[in-house]
Amino acid sequence: MKDDLIDLIVDRKELYILQDGSLDYILVRIEKWTSMNVLNLQLGVMNIQELGRKLGGKVCFHGGVDRQRILPRGSVKDLER
Repeated sequence: MKDDLIDLIVDRKELYILQDGSLDYILVRIEKWTSMNVLNLQLGVMNIQELGRKLGGKVCFHGGVDRQRILPRGSVKDLER
């Protein structure tokens, strides 16, 4: 299943992913980033430093507010951070 999804992502001409959850296992395995260059992910449940190290310069991370923890339960200071 995971390898099929990776093949689908790599083979697409254009693709926009909006995902509530962690996709680390897929993102770090895709070597050929020619078809997708914008990702809207739930970064609060992923290791963003590691993803940035591995994917920096290859994709644009869109979004970034933790919508499952900070938005519903966080303070104003949490949101500003």
